[in-house]
Amino acid sequence: MLKKFLKPIKYILIPIGVLAGFAIIWFYLNVNPGESSVFPKCQFHASTGYLCPGCGSQRAAHDFLHFNFNEGFSHNLLVGLLIIALFYLLLVFTYNRLSSNKIPNYLNRPKTAWIVLGVIFVFWVLRNLPFEMFNILRP
Repeated sequence: MLKKFLKPIKYILIPIGVLAGFAIIWFYLNVNPGESSVFPKCQFHASTGYLCPGCGSQRAAHDFLHFNFNEGFSHNLLVGLLIIALFYLLLVFTYNRLSSNKIPNYLNRPKTAWIVLGVIFVFWVLRNLPFEMFNILRP
């Protein structure tokens, strides 16, 4: 019974999600988070003074949409890695849909989530250490 109810909702939510995604991309493309007060500030950084793993991600997204890759990676390295991972997922999905030869999706493994969580945690700790060698991780 629930499946019959959810099936029509899927056909409504998917286009709404796609439109919302394009609206967000358009907004980040046209409004610079570094110059606008419209964007929310990091509450973790405001209350503790430390950088969270997401600090700089809004500026990085804006820079990547303008193909300023060096600036984007300098604002938040993880956003750059996320974009690379998303392109990988898109390529694997497209290739497997269009080809009879299937290639494995290495990001769809049981341990991947734990590895990603570990990378985020290590990134979070390293970008807050007071050593000059970790300045590259700060926005």
